[in-house]
Parts: sequence; structure tokens; C-alpha cells
Amino acid sequence: MNFKSNLEDSENQFSLLLKSITLPALLWKKMNNSLTLVNNNEQSSIICCGKIKDYIGRKASEIYKNNTQILKVMHECALNNSKFSLSANNGNPIVDNGNSYNISFELVTPDTIVQYFTAISSVNKKILKNDTSKKNEKQNQLVQQAILESVEIKLKESEEKYRILSENSDDLISLYDEKLRMIYINAESHSRVLGYPAKKFLNTSFKNNIAHKDDLIPMINIVKKGVEEGSYKGQIRFKHQKGHYLWFQITAKFFSVELEKRKLLVIARDITDIKQAEKNLKESEEKFRTIAEQAFMGIVIIQDGILKYVNSALLDIFELSPKDIEGWTKEDITRLVHPEDLEELRAHRRKLREGVLGIKNYYSYRVFTKNRKVKWIDQFSKNIFFQGEPAELITIIDITEKKEAEEELINLSRLKSELFIRTSHELKTPLVSIKGFSDLLLNFHRSKLDNESISKIIEIKNGANRLQELIGDILKAAELESGYTKIKLKSGNLSNLINICVKEVQGFADLRKHQVELNVEPNLITNFEQEQIHKVVSNLLNNAIKYTPPNGKIKINSNIKNNIILTSIKDNGIGFTKEEMQMVFKQFGKIERYGQNLQVISEGTGLGLFISKKIVELHGGEIWLESEGKKQGSTFYFTLPITLKH
Repeated sequence: MNFKSNLEDSENQFSLLLKSITLPALLWKKMNNSLTLVNNNEQSSIICCGKIKDYIGRKASEIYKNNTQILKVMHECALNNSKFSLSANNGNPIVDNGNSYNISFELVTPDTIVQYFTAISSVNKKILKNDTSKKNEKQNQLVQQAILESVEIKLKESEEKYRILSENSDDLISLYDEKLRMIYINAESHSRVLGYPAKKFLNTSFKNNIAHKDDLIPMINIVKKGVEEGSYKGQIRFKHQKGHYLWFQITAKFFSVELEKRKLLVIARDITDIKQAEKNLKESEEKFRTIAEQAFMGIVIIQDGILKYVNSALLDIFELSPKDIEGWTKEDITRLVHPEDLEELRAHRRKLREGVLGIKNYYSYRVFTKNRKVKWIDQFSKNIFFQGEPAELITIIDITEKKEAEEELINLSRLKSELFIRTSHELKTPLVSIKGFSDLLLNFHRSKLDNESISKIIEIKNGANRLQELIGDILKAAELESGYTKIKLKSGNLSNLINICVKEVQGFADLRKHQVELNVEPNLITNFEQEQIHKVVSNLLNNAIKYTPPNGKIKINSNIKNNIILTSIKDNGIGFTKEEMQMVFKQFGKIERYGQNLQVISEGTGLGLFISKKIVELHGGEIWLESEGKKQGSTFYFTLPITLKH
């Protein structure tokens, strides 16, 4: 093995050499035609009492200006082109410990010299000062040979480690001399990555043969520029042995081993997956832009507080042009929010970021357009990755027309409720007269009337009663729908109220020959308004009796489950279809049963279940219906929360 040439190529060659030498040693390097002290080992600190750092970086001509013998030996050693060793007696200003040393010089590279110090025993100090014995000279040579062999072994081991690492790397590594001639390549890695036999890559032109033709010229231009600048980067495709191309990121850097020479290290890393991901991302973004520009909703992407993307629909909503929003930030678009809605919007977004349960990812609020027109919008927010970085995707829908329609419906509903109330009150006046005169005729003038007249007057009175009941339901429904109804909660026992309601309808049930089964827990204590819940229970019981054919069965159950009172009224009557179940709780949602031979009583206003639903909901409960279908019976359920606070 050529020790000198291998030592040149090893990155830590001189540090390794100095650490391996057990004698005090200094390292001199030829710089600008002068020898300069550049390094030392730990043992050298002993001979100068730790002051060696004061000499590092100084020229030999300066250090040995009073010792021409040493300078002469050093220059002769430096001019010699092979392994060379000379000795000189002490006279070295570096030595500061009172001892005498033999000095030897070794040329290890054309521009590098190692200086060794061998101690002279106190007994033979005078003799060795004048003449170095052949025995000591021979001994010194043996020591130097052992040192060099030790360094050579360690260097070989180090190079083997680097070779193993290089050949097992997935990076393609090449080394070139100053004339761009290849002097090393990890051929096994090339073979493993690209599929060709390893020996193919020993041919310096083989890579050019498998390079994509579209990448060659650009890469050559990059290399030419890199030769001047000392490094370069680029991307190139190499054809795999199976026929497909792989993308590689090329990183190259020039470095100097000697002052006159440069070497080029080139590393190529497979980035095919990265390029494919970039391609997929680009295609995805193009698809997104295509869809976004065709969408009717406004879309904006905010990243690091800056508007990264805005579609045309959003510009239309705010009556803006692309030029208007150039350089806009998140704060600029926030200024379009109506001041009265801004704080609530910020609070909603804060809860959304904090992950508060039950917070929806959209919010409705007012904004101003460029022309100061007020619009209502729905905003949806979602965290995304845009161009590989976190961002926020916001979609905006103009709901101004919807809001205006809702306001119109609210106004119409309010007008309807007011009309019902006003009309109902107006109907009460003549109704009082009709009922009053009917009672007067029947109670005080019956003797003057024949049976037919009495029958007609009774029909008038019954009609007036039905009309009075209808007016009462209309007024109650209008009151509940207006949203102004306030209930007066008071602690009570729901089981007592249910028993009262059952007793009130028992006569009606007996008339229809129904069996009524009551299964109610004795103590169902909660806060409720007795009169209102009485309406609910009575209405459900009356419906069960009316819409169950004679000889039916009605079951009333009520118990506590999960801090809620659950009450059910079940019958084996005519039942409901799915479509009918969707109607029964609406205003005037009565299902017509007349003329179907069901043996049921179909009288009613169609407002009873609507009123019951509103009352239960005002108490914080729920009401619903379950039925298997026609003639399968039905079960009405309602709940009341257990609240014991007054």
C-alpha cells in the first residue's frame, strides 16, 4: 500500500498521524513557499511546558532564525521527493523543559513534514550532543517504522469503514480529479438503485448514455457554471434498467487536497417519490382551482395571515376586483364584517379553535360590500395543508335572499298569529250572544216551543260550544307560536295529575267500552305548570279514546329514567302511516278518518297535538309518536326533566 498517496486522500490523515505518535511531534506545512507550524500532538506540550500554542501559525524561518542547522535540515527534507529522515542536535527554542532531544524530520507528503523529538538520557547527554550513536539512530528508525505501520493500519481500517458506508448507501457517490476524470464511484449502490451491472458504471460515459436527453444540456450548463463557482446543484433523470426514469437531485462540491489540485465530490439522491408527490400536488391544486372557479360559493385560503387564494365568486359577493385585494391580509377581510357581529364571530372562531364540544364549523353574520351594501353570509372554516404548509380554508355562501325570506316568513307568521287572535276575539262577541240567547230560550221559554224548535235550539247551542272550543284552541296555538308565552313552574307530583286526568275521561272510555290500564309510579316530583300539562295529558287520553274502535285497550305508563320522567299512552287503535306521523304535530295537522268505517270519533280542530308539543317543549321536554302502521295501534310519548329548584 502506498502510504503517502493514501494519506493524502484521507480527510483526517494528519490528526490521525499525530495521535498515533507516542513521541513529541509537530506538523509543518508548506504554505506560500514557506514552512509553517500548523499542528501538534499532546506529547509536544511537555517539551515546551504547554506553550506550544504560541508557536502555531508561525513560520520556521521565524522560530529557528538563530539555528541555521535546523532550518537547513528542514529545507533539505522539504525538497526531497521520497520518504526521508535526518537528525540534528538540540538547539530548538520550542524546548523549554531543560532536557535535550534528538530532532528528526519526516516528509510525509510533498508539502507536509513531521518533526519528532527523542529525549537524550542525562548520563549520555554530553556524548550525544556531539555525535548521535548508530545504536540510537537505528532505534529511532525502528520507532518511526512502527509508528508509520500503526498509522497505515488505522488508515486502512478507516478507509474500509468509509467504503462499506459508501457501498451500502442509497445515494450515488462519485469522486473526480481536477480534470473531471472519475477516480472513485460506489458502483454497487449505482447497480442496486438503477439495476445495471456494477461494472457498467466504471465507464465514465455510461451515466450520460442513460441520462434523459432533455436533461443533458441543462445539466452540462450547470456543471460549467459550477466549475467556476466551486459547487453546483441540479436535477436529472436516469433511465432504470427496466425502462422507466428516476429523478435525482445532484449536489456537487469542489475541495482541495493540495494547494495546486482540486477534487470534485458528486452525490446523487433519488427524489422520484418527491417529484411524483409534487406532480400529484400540482394536479390536485389545478383541480381545486378548476372546481373553485366554477363554484357558486366564495372560497378564500389564508396562510400566515395572508390571503393566498381567492376565487371569483367571493369577489362577486363583496363586489371587489382582483386589484382591490392585492396584498390583503386577514385583518383587511375582517374589516368587512359588520361591527355588531364581529365580537360574536371572534368568540365562535375561538371556541372552534379550542375544540369546544357542540360548536358547529359554520357561522352566519353580516358583512359590507365594497359599495357598503349589507349582506348576510354563512362562513365555513376548515384547517388544511396548502402547498405543504398549514392554512385555513374558508368558504362563504351569500344567504342574503334566504335571510330576507326568513324575515318575511317571520313577519307573515306574526301577522297570521295576530289575525288569529284578533279574529278569535271578534268571534267571541257574537258567540256569547248566540250561547246566551240559546240558554234563555231553553231555560225560560221552553214551554212556548214545540219539540222540533227545541231540537234546533239545542243544535245551535252545541255548535256554539264547538265553535268556542275551536276559538280557544286557535288563541292558544297563536299564543304559543308567538314565542311570548311564559310558563309558571311549580313543584308538583305528575302522578297525581295523571290520575286526575284518567278519572276525568273514565266516563268517555266507558261509553266507548275501553279498558284503561294505569301503571304510574307514585312519586313523580318535578317543576311544571299544572294547567298546561293537564292540557297535554287530557288531549293524549281523549285522542286515544276517540281513535280506538269500541272494546279497545289503553295503557298509561309513567316512570323515571336518567333524571327524566317518561310518560307513554298506548292504544290498539287505528294507528298511523309514516306520512301521517310527519303531520300530526303540525298546525291543523288532523288526519281525516271520516267515512272509513273505523268506528272512531273524528271530531277535532287539528290543533291539539300542535299545542301539546309547544307546551312540552316550553317545559324542556320532548314529545313523539310511534306506530307500526294502519290498524297497528299507536303510542304517544312525552318527557319532562326533573328540576326541583324553585
